[in-house]
Amino acid sequence: MEREKIHFTGQPFITFVEWKGNERIKCIPIVYESRYHCGIGVLYKNGQKCIWGLLTPRNIIAAWRGTEILHRLGTIKSGTLCEVYFTGVRNPSKFDKESYIEPIIARIGERMYEKIMSLPVPEQIIRAILDNQKEDFHPDLYPITDEVRAGTIQWRQEFADAGVIHPDEVDAKERTEKEIITRCEPLLDSYAKSRRLPRHCLCMNYVESVLLTLVEKGANKTNSDSVLVALAGVVGDIAISTMSMGLAHYSQKEYESQANNKRNQATSQSAKWLALSSRRFFFFKKRDLELFTEQKAWDILTKMFTEYFPMESETIPV
Repeated sequence: MEREKIHFTGQPFITFVEWKGNERIKCIPIVYESRYHCGIGVLYKNGQKCIWGLLTPRNIIAAWRGTEILHRLGTIKSGTLCEVYFTGVRNPSKFDKESYIEPIIARIGERMYEKIMSLPVPEQIIRAILDNQKEDFHPDLYPITDEVRAGTIQWRQEFADAGVIHPDEVDAKERTEKEIITRCEPLLDSYAKSRRLPRHCLCMNYVESVLLTLVEKGANKTNSDSVLVALAGVVGDIAISTMSMGLAHYSQKEYESQANNKRNQATSQSAKWLALSSRRFFFFKKRDLELFTEQKAWDILTKMFTEYFPMESETIPV
């Protein structure tokens, strides 16, 4: 079994451990990483340990904050390592707040939680992130961006050189993405209705993401918004279908056949919508003046899929 790489070792502390009996014992908190998971752990005497982590994201800043929380709890219970890890995450989801963070805050208090979240991130943790980027499985860079925004890390050129995005760049990108989605909202709404989907659901989230990727690749320079939404619909639908196929057992030949059928079905649905939408939005978008037959829409979407998503084209046969 692969050994874990320990990125950080905290100060030892004495506490109760739920499965270790009724006496307080010495615990050493660690931030660790291995090929298959990354997170927080506790070392006990005689080399025993307990660890908890995720394959992805690999957020060792959250894990480090978890070590700061552990020794303030009084007892380590089943599930505690998971809870303190998520409590250390910057900008957590609503689900994580309700499931993991609020129970921990109830134990340590709101003031202590805010204090821990405002602690400067140790240089040892920063170095662990930057110095391990060449590993096959390496710590994520995005937490540095979040901490620079929060003021717990000071920005430096080394971050940019490593590929860390400055918060100002993130804000600018988010504004641009919001403008794109807002501009395409009538088309996205129309597409969702044509597929009998809620406007906001997992499939439409994929469609939005692919739409933004297409704009980032410059596809909007030579194609109308309706074409981009149609192609995003193809890719989004394939993504959902692939997830479902992953739950079943297929031979390679069966998988390729199923994938090909799914892609043809997705392309057909988007081509039909594109042919109809090019008429519906005729008076609103000068760039959509060209009307599409279903066959022409099919040909365009198939060609663009291969052009903008070549890796997927190799995986899913035409």
